[in-house]
Amino acid sequence: MSQATAPSTGPGTTSQALWREQALWFELDGDSLLAILSLPQGVIKPREALLMVVGGPQYRAGSHRQYAQLARSLAASGVVVMRFDVRGMGDSSGAARAFTELDDDIASACLALRAACPDVERLSLLGLCDGASAALMFLRNRPDVPVGGVVLINPWVRHEQTLAATQVRHYYAQRLLQWRFWRQVLAGGLSLKAIREFLSTVLTTLQARLRRIQPDDAPADFREQMRQGLRDFDGDVLLILSSNDFVAREFQSLCAAHQGWQEIMRRRRTQCIEMAGADHTHSHAGDASRLHAYLLTFLHLSRH
Repeated sequence: MSQATAPSTGPGTTSQALWREQALWFELDGDSLLAILSLPQGVIKPREALLMVVGGPQYRAGSHRQYAQLARSLAASGVVVMRFDVRGMGDSSGAARAFTELDDDIASACLALRAACPDVERLSLLGLCDGASAALMFLRNRPDVPVGGVVLINPWVRHEQTLAATQVRHYYAQRLLQWRFWRQVLAGGLSLKAIREFLSTVLTTLQARLRRIQPDDAPADFREQMRQGLRDFDGDVLLILSSNDFVAREFQSLCAAHQGWQEIMRRRRTQCIEMAGADHTHSHAGDASRLHAYLLTFLHLSRH
């Protein structure tokens, strides 16, 4: 076990706040998984706990150490936070799995967290990118595990149609307004291949808009499993989208084209926040602090 003072320049910093960390091992089907518990110092019975879910080839620190920094700042503000390595990643044993196959790992982590902190009243999940996608599929596939809230940061919903729509709206549209682009066209600086790719993307987008994506259009791919998980979840939902992030823009394209997603976004217990200027992992200090504040408000622990 290690103990340290909250970083002086990190998100959610208070001058006297303390946090401590301890390693936690738990078992799943013969494999050993490593978790790190970030615990508030001096809080006898913390009420809120947050489990951070990683997605693809990623370990418990998160991209740019986002999970590690955020876990410590939240612990300094009174929240129990656990981040862990899924099987086959980091220090956990077993075969590596795709983000669509993490239901059992997340369920075991939830049980391990509750066993280590039995006084916690509410457990929430937090996921970034395909970690958010994995969290929603978990809600659909493992409703037997009690979860009170879910934080979704720039969810991953990559698909040919939504990718094309996002490219046209947020990349090609901007390019068409740039004088340098037209100067290239007039000077013959664009190849026929580039022009064909552009026209193909526009055509794909127009076809998708004419057809509109409906809930039962296709087999239950991972995006439909995500939607079903969120649809049937009766807890609190916080959706955070970074304005300077292509993944977030693609999620918005999906919602704009899908009636089922639109209905979920309008629900009373679903809160959506767009963070202006933020990138995918909130790598700037100011954005990390804003994210910390939003999470504390969501967890009902904001002191401001």
